[in-house]
Amino acid sequence: MANERHTDAPGSELPGAGELPAGMTAKGAARRRFAKAGAGASGGVLLTLASQPAMAIVCTSPSGTVSGNNSRKGGPQQECVGRSPGYWKTHHEEWRGASTNGESPFKQTFYCGGLGSAMAKYNCFDVVDPDKVTNGDDKDNVAMHIMATLLNVRSGKITFLNTNQVLAIWYSYATKGVYVPTLGASWDGAEIVTYLKSTMI
Repeated sequence: MANERHTDAPGSELPGAGELPAGMTAKGAARRRFAKAGAGASGGVLLTLASQPAMAIVCTSPSGTVSGNNSRKGGPQQECVGRSPGYWKTHHEEWRGASTNGESPFKQTFYCGGLGSAMAKYNCFDVVDPDKVTNGDDKDNVAMHIMATLLNVRSGKITFLNTNQVLAIWYSYATKGVYVPTLGASWDGAEIVTYLKSTMI
């Protein structure tokens, strides 16, 4: 179906509810699989994102995730309550607090060449709405999740990333089709989305 975009739908490879470890959600199982798969795919050390049964969200940068450094160091407490694209789609009133005009063009903030060229025609509100972005314009929903991540950073819901890091993830994906979080690791669009989703509740 041309207009089909999945926001939080679990992949077809997810185990049935009876196969999940006690207390683990399907989303948690997906995060664990991502972490384990990344270890083999990147050749580096990508540890599971969390080991407790009910997995918490990831509160570290992409490079910290790859290195397995998802522990919090001394210093100010990191905010770690990122919201999903679906949340931002239905909470337009909160965009102002995230210093973002949802009616502004996506291309005003994000590079829209290369793989991102189809996104130039959409405004920011549209990008987080799977009913507005059509015809496969946002392969793997990378733009949808990068927009939500930017809103999370700007609103202070997550503080372990900054605006420049979010823009760099998108730019790398749009120009090269991958993002390299650290030497020896390379994430395609689906892997970028898996990481971004792991920073959201």
